[in-house]
Amino acid sequence: MTTWERIVDGITDFYQGVANFVDGVIKSVEDLIKGLVGLVKGVFVYAVGAVAVVISKVTGDTPDWIKGAEEDFYKDNEMIKAVLDDPFTIVEGIAQQVSDAKDEKGLAYCTGYTAGLIAQMVLLKKVKGGSGAEGASKAGKIKIEEVTPAGAKNPVKVYTDGYAQVNKGKIDTYIRGKIKEPPNYSELKSRIGELEKLKKIKSADFTKEMKQELKDITKKVHNYERSKGMGELLNDAGIADTVENNEMIANTVLDAAKEVQVGNTKIVRYIKGANKDVLVESWWIIDSNGTPYCSTIILKEVK
Repeated sequence: MTTWERIVDGITDFYQGVANFVDGVIKSVEDLIKGLVGLVKGVFVYAVGAVAVVISKVTGDTPDWIKGAEEDFYKDNEMIKAVLDDPFTIVEGIAQQVSDAKDEKGLAYCTGYTAGLIAQMVLLKKVKGGSGAEGASKAGKIKIEEVTPAGAKNPVKVYTDGYAQVNKGKIDTYIRGKIKEPPNYSELKSRIGELEKLKKIKSADFTKEMKQELKDITKKVHNYERSKGMGELLNDAGIADTVENNEMIANTVLDAAKEVQVGNTKIVRYIKGANKDVLVESWWIIDSNGTPYCSTIILKEVK
């Protein structure tokens, strides 16, 4: 081979390398677009599946037309759980993409493909930073503050995400079954029975004082019994009394506040236990500043 031929071959190889590099960049962008389209489609399918699950939980039956969506929802949950348990699988997937690119068209194409991936990551990071998404994420992080709720005289500790509030005691104590049994519990139960019988049989003898007494002791007994029942429900569901689990429940309740508005103050959510799911019914008031404050939490077994 002459010197001139070697020069020509070198120039040809150079231009071919450049072309392969550009092809690699273009291919990585194409894959990104395909991935975004797949993501949008996946979000829609996941949302339909979530609706199917809610219908199934509430009615006990799932219409035929969304049974497939319900199955896909649980499959997607398993995939998401797998990724969260082992995030390195994403890195492995990217590495496999790069390896496939090299096998397909050589080193120059592979380099271009990798350069395209890196450029996309840098761009997405800049867009995220410019949009304030990172700050929004921090604003939504759960924290504990001391506030004085509307109508209350004394401050209380609350879980808050910066938007809504729920009394910390309702999560850590009330629904955990930690309300203490009234010292005269048996007597109070008996007295409630007496007053209710008198109200029903001799309403004329049922005084205002008796009415108030019945209201007060019924509330005391009811709070204890409901607290005890909800604590047992959480234990049966396999949701242990830990800081992490209590914050998970608080997050679920606070997330419900996104739907709160005048005329819609009862919101239902679900939490998943190791043994079974639990329905979380939260009741809300909106204070003068527009802050949703959770006034009541009721846990129910999902049947």
